[in-house]
Amino acid sequence: MFVPRKPWPLGNEWHTICCGTSGVMYAIELVEGKDRPHEMGPKEFDDFGGKTVGLLVRLTKHLWNTGKIVVLDSGFCVVKALTQLARKGVFASAVIKKRRYWPKDVDGDMIKAHFEDAPVGHTDCFRMQLQEDNSKIDIHGFKEPNYIMMLMATYGTLERMGDDQSRTWKNDNVEHRATFKYAELIHNHFQYRHAVDDHNNRRQSPISLERTWCTNWWPHRVFAFLIAITEINVLKVWTNIFHHPDIGTIEFRKKLSEELINNPYLLEEGAQEARQDRRSAYGIGHNHLALPPYSKFQGTKIVPSDTRYPQRKCVVCKRKCRDYCSCSPGTILCNRCFPNHLLVAVHEMQE
Repeated sequence: MFVPRKPWPLGNEWHTICCGTSGVMYAIELVEGKDRPHEMGPKEFDDFGGKTVGLLVRLTKHLWNTGKIVVLDSGFCVVKALTQLARKGVFASAVIKKRRYWPKDVDGDMIKAHFEDAPVGHTDCFRMQLQEDNSKIDIHGFKEPNYIMMLMATYGTLERMGDDQSRTWKNDNVEHRATFKYAELIHNHFQYRHAVDDHNNRRQSPISLERTWCTNWWPHRVFAFLIAITEINVLKVWTNIFHHPDIGTIEFRKKLSEELINNPYLLEEGAQEARQDRRSAYGIGHNHLALPPYSKFQGTKIVPSDTRYPQRKCVVCKRKCRDYCSCSPGTILCNRCFPNHLLVAVHEMQE
């Protein structure tokens, strides 16, 4: 069975960036590709050295001149991108992988030969001279049992940090084990490389909002994706910044939904709109009235009643009351449902 890397045949693809410590996704960009209209011209910063360079500069715009560190995967292993970020005051590291050739100005074969006899866990750094602008970039190597891990970076030292790590491997049916600490750059890579994946996994499990929202209208699909990102961001802030216990996505979604439904700001705005609509309703045949004492409806006519305040159910919410709209005598409509009735009437008049 063959499972492609991007199994969804339809849908939008996004470039994303997350905070490694809080887990908040703070920037996204739609992958347009060949579908981008030509009349819009190139994107901002693409003239810095290509589309990959422009993308990284755009996504890290809020980090300029902060000295923050960006951990990149091999798809963004472009020397120009790291040097441009360094000029903007943002440091970065990216995994180096040889596809057909080594990246430009990277002598990968020399680095692999240097680590040939090194013990597992050994880390070393090489400074490469860039031919294009005569600047320099560091290549960090890390010896694994079966391969040499290489990263290009504009920051980092060989200082060991973090918890003890270990590797176990077999050589000629003899088991070997090595214990060591990661160097600074390697530690940051393993610590923060999965921030985006963690955010995506939390958004898609156990119940994905954008997959369970059954809609065929494409703007709703995009909106559901953005809402799901916002939900997980709020959860990350709740747990990692305000240090509340992680109660799970479903339970947190219930609490968040309840707060959104009972949002006092929205209730106040709704009350103000309702008051304005009531004032604008006079003169268009929609006045909210109440039955006089000792009266009731018989069909559409008001007739005497034996009781002082007889009540009937609202036609919308079934709440008992004595109110009605002047446009439809005999139809009970409570003060909660009258604003919606009024909005429909105003929209019909406008159309």
